[in-house]
Amino acid sequence: MNNIPYEYHNIPIPGGGYVTGLAYHNEVREVLYCRTDIGGVYRFEYANKTWKSLGDHIRTDMLDESYPIAIALDDQNPGRLYIACGRFESEEGVLCISEDRGNHFEYRSIPVPVHGNLYGRGTGYRLIVSHRDPNTLYFASQTSGLLVTHDRGESWLRTDINGEMFLTFVFETPDERCLVVGTAGVLTRDRNGVRGHSLYVSYDKGESFAPLPQPECPILRESTMPGYVAQRYAYDGQNLYVTFAQTGRANDNPIMSYSCDCGDVVGGIVVRYDFLRNGRISACSEITPNASNTLKMAKDLASLRDDRLFPVANINGDVGATNARKNAVYDFAFSGISTCKAMPGLLVVSTICRKQGDKLYISTDYGDHWAVILCGTYLGTLTTRAPYLNPEYYDGASTVHWVSDIKINPFDPEELWFNSGTGLFHCDNFQDNKRIFSDYSDGIEETVHLNLYSPVHGGVKLIDMVGDIGGLAFTGISATADKPFMDENNHKQVTCINADYSDALPGNVIISARGNWTGTSKGGLLLSRDLCRSFKKIGMPYGINAYIDSLLNRIEQPNVDPGWVAMGQDTRNIVWGLCDNTELTFNGIIVSHNGGYTFEKAKVCDTHGFTIEQGHMRVYSDKIDPDLFFGFADRGRIFVSTDGGATFIKKNTTASFSQNLDFGLLGAGERFEIRGENGKRGVFYIAAGNHGLWKMHYDYDRKEVLLDKLTHERDCIYCIGLGIQNGSKNILTDNKVLYFNGTIDGEYGFYRSADDMKTVERINTPSQMYGDIRTIDGDKKVYGRFYIGTGTRGLLYGMPQRSMNASFDLI
Repeated sequence: MNNIPYEYHNIPIPGGGYVTGLAYHNEVREVLYCRTDIGGVYRFEYANKTWKSLGDHIRTDMLDESYPIAIALDDQNPGRLYIACGRFESEEGVLCISEDRGNHFEYRSIPVPVHGNLYGRGTGYRLIVSHRDPNTLYFASQTSGLLVTHDRGESWLRTDINGEMFLTFVFETPDERCLVVGTAGVLTRDRNGVRGHSLYVSYDKGESFAPLPQPECPILRESTMPGYVAQRYAYDGQNLYVTFAQTGRANDNPIMSYSCDCGDVVGGIVVRYDFLRNGRISACSEITPNASNTLKMAKDLASLRDDRLFPVANINGDVGATNARKNAVYDFAFSGISTCKAMPGLLVVSTICRKQGDKLYISTDYGDHWAVILCGTYLGTLTTRAPYLNPEYYDGASTVHWVSDIKINPFDPEELWFNSGTGLFHCDNFQDNKRIFSDYSDGIEETVHLNLYSPVHGGVKLIDMVGDIGGLAFTGISATADKPFMDENNHKQVTCINADYSDALPGNVIISARGNWTGTSKGGLLLSRDLCRSFKKIGMPYGINAYIDSLLNRIEQPNVDPGWVAMGQDTRNIVWGLCDNTELTFNGIIVSHNGGYTFEKAKVCDTHGFTIEQGHMRVYSDKIDPDLFFGFADRGRIFVSTDGGATFIKKNTTASFSQNLDFGLLGAGERFEIRGENGKRGVFYIAAGNHGLWKMHYDYDRKEVLLDKLTHERDCIYCIGLGIQNGSKNILTDNKVLYFNGTIDGEYGFYRSADDMKTVERINTPSQMYGDIRTIDGDKKVYGRFYIGTGTRGLLYGMPQRSMNASFDLI
């Protein structure tokens, strides 16, 4: 097998996902890392002001490193980096160890389950290196107590914290005399469901723990599981600062929803701890920003009044809450907090899950007094660099949310970073009264890409269906798209699922999309006549029957999967498989024969023409015949419609898929991709995961489905795309190049074939893996170029190295 040198680059979006934590090195300048929920760890390159991925080697079949729950730095070894990661798919997590700032890693096991994209991902630090012994690490696990290793992960000891195993962070003072652990109070909750005590302290290096005094927690009606949970901490050499939150109302699992992970949080506070000369903690003071200690930095703030309109005195030790606090309504909590050793007294803190958008507060007197420095689009200066984050696409609202971490550069109080659910934000003049905050995720690409399409005609290079962001159309590969897909009322969809387009009538594109979280856009179908520059919503076809009405009603709720759409080449016939949870059921397939003005229920029949009620399938249009549609169903079944999608008939095939193959599920972790061949009637390629790569041809005259398996028995093919051949003059009439990822002859990688798998060329190296691969398509105009949509590493393109410097390749 030939190996063709390829280069890979991101098509920038950038950001697009939840950055869960930041870490500066405390002793060396210009060492900064961030971790993401699904996209691994990044290092900031100060020389060129971009973030560099440390996970491009991660394979789609070995994804633990894409899910970091914690990162730790060694004060004595500035090149050393630790990452704790995992996905709960085994009883062990992974400890990644690098001696060169993340360029290379070695691996050891953590003997407890770890998951970087589940509960507690927003809290920290969970992993720390002991200040005086670089061989000792502490790990505050999500469900399995406190772990300590004295040999850098070769062996571990584990202990509970006074009966509690669900932890949030661990802190050690520089002199090693004090160890503080945050817990979620799950196993120690009382019979009324109130969480147990959150903070514990040890003065014997973890041999024993005692409760650390914290303010009494009021029982809030807004909390489905009351009780403070310590979120994050900051230490300035003399004080320890801790933020707290309580579980809110909107959550699927109240026990585990204690950060901005699986729902909302409420009732937060900020606490300061003082130390005695003997290293013990002496006092606890509540320093929560409130109406009595917070300066409003604007002239007219009637609409921005602080959510706490009551005075709060400092609370020392375990003194009870005031009546004002008990009766108050808290609709958010606190999480991110940071100090700066270069400027004693400087403190910054962030809210989380504030419905109107998170706030940032600053203090210059150790938290005694505060000022609001950023709140939505109303207070503070927030500029937008990534087009999709423009407030106009979010009904004028800021995208600053889930600010669970915030960090001031320990050597430069002008530099500040904070996280969000859509990447990172930055300020480089933090001490200026006219400070400017801006999104800054250059190099961070962690968007989830569900389906990619490279059109044959027009100026659009790539149509991209993206989780959370919606849909994007790229006219070049070196710059981000101008804007996300919008309906005719200028409302953005939150996630686009799939698209279909016409080669015969270029410019016509139909998409299925979820409605946004606010309900200003509804889920359903949108149609573009100008190659994605504008879209118009297709009306919801209520009235067909009660079951279909129930599915349509559910689809119009915020962020609900709409199903799967296929459109014939003349754009008249549209087949819409409505989604019932994850199933594209036979009874939920509807069809329009007039471009979406009216719909009727489609019929699904067996080989004898009898109606089938049970089953589910995904429908694709033929790339030539406007009346020809194909249904790929559960149990590997294939159905064909020759009447524009009105009736689908099951077809016997010359070969058969496994009964375990289910093509009719949506969003259920499917590992397959189906591509119709442009310019060919009835020709499809099917990447069927562990079942290999297949080519299907429909013999229209004989009404037969011919299946040919193109790979060997143990080969696995996950995603497939088709691109133009070398020297081709007409992609519609010529054969195509196949681009795919999978395992060939026991080697996982990216491959291409120009002759239907008679010969195969590998086009990547072990350092070019890019994590969770969701979809692939080949460029229809430029030979050698193909596109990769990932679930962990954003959107990429690959090209042969010899062509990378040619200007025409970058358009």
